[in-house]
Amino acid sequence: MFDTYGFAGKVFCISFQGDAFRARVSGGLFDPERNGQKLLIKAATYHNLSLRKIDAHWEATVIFDI
Repeated sequence: MFDTYGFAGKVFCISFQGDAFRARVSGGLFDPERNGQKLLIKAATYHNLSLRKIDAHWEATVIFDI
């Protein structure tokens, strides 16, 4: 969304219900003076992607291309 709309996510909420999950992202327009410019994430990869339930919590491992 950053490349297309200039949107920078700040807060990420993920919830699970049965076999589905819902994600909500909030943030705002990127401002280089306020946010500073660092590395840009290009994409998430499937390499070593994992999602597992540990007791009552979920743990995800995601590797990003920069």
